[in-house]
Amino acid sequence: MNPEPSRLPFPREAPPGWRSCRECGCWEYNACWHEELGACWWVKEDLCSHCHYSLQNGQDAENGPSAELG
Repeated sequence: MNPEPSRLPFPREAPPGWRSCRECGCWEYNACWHEELGACWWVKEDLCSHCHYSLQNGQDAENGPSAELG
């Protein structure tokens, strides 16, 4: 029987040198997730799509990945 390979989770915060969202802190390997919209993408160098649209709608961006857009 072969052991299952170990899988280390990615850190919640971006390592030094990686870009992250200025609002929620998501980054390339720990993206925000929304049930209807899926994963976020970069709108600006330091702003993910979920936070961008939340801010456009006058809502505060949630802290961290898996933010709800309301």
